[in-house]
Amino acid sequence: MRRFAFTLAELLIALTVVGVVAVLTVPGVTKNIYAKSNIVKLEATVKTLNDALNNMMVNERITQVTDGSLFNDSDEFISKYLKITSDCHNDDEDSYDADCIINASTIEQAAPPPGGAVQARLCGGLAGSTNFLVKLANGAKVRFCDSSSLSGTPGYILIDVNGSDAPNVYGRDVFEVEVLDDGTVGQGNYIEANNVSDETILNNCRRSSSYAGFYCYYLLEHNNWEMNY
Repeated sequence: MRRFAFTLAELLIALTVVGVVAVLTVPGVTKNIYAKSNIVKLEATVKTLNDALNNMMVNERITQVTDGSLFNDSDEFISKYLKITSDCHNDDEDSYDADCIINASTIEQAAPPPGGAVQARLCGGLAGSTNFLVKLANGAKVRFCDSSSLSGTPGYILIDVNGSDAPNVYGRDVFEVEVLDDGTVGQGNYIEANNVSDETILNNCRRSSSYAGFYCYYLLEHNNWEMNY
């Protein structure tokens, strides 16, 4: 009975082909898995923040978010409504825990212009604004900013979904969301109030030095949570 078998040369050729295919496909698969993981973390963090604000609105019997402890006693808000592992305190305090610091100079744009622009604003540098940084139990770092610099928005929150881990890029693991008047966390007021075009939204997500986090979150929220930008 005649037997068929692969020669050593044929096996080496097959292994080479498999290796080439792996080199071409594995990075893309890994990138997709990483993107999905960050989106899941982002959605979970936004839900945590929404739950915290909803509990604040109910427990403190308020209808306007600015009347609550988030804007008037951030320490009380954190202790009552958030589960955290680190607290960086307020800007005007001396004690900081480096585990929850968000360094603006390390955050990059997805497609930075020549010169490598970085984030130009964290809380807008507004004197006297409520401004606290914490690390949540799920590992995300969040920075709340009380600011009137965004049209129709009482405040906003910077979210780094994976803490200090790379890549620290807007639209990948760093996002910004608005705190709306009714106490929900999301996006839309600033962009929609200014009738921003789709092209501008995409370009600002990729390279804005001040608002990339907002635009990228808007794109995710309006494109079925796909990082197709």
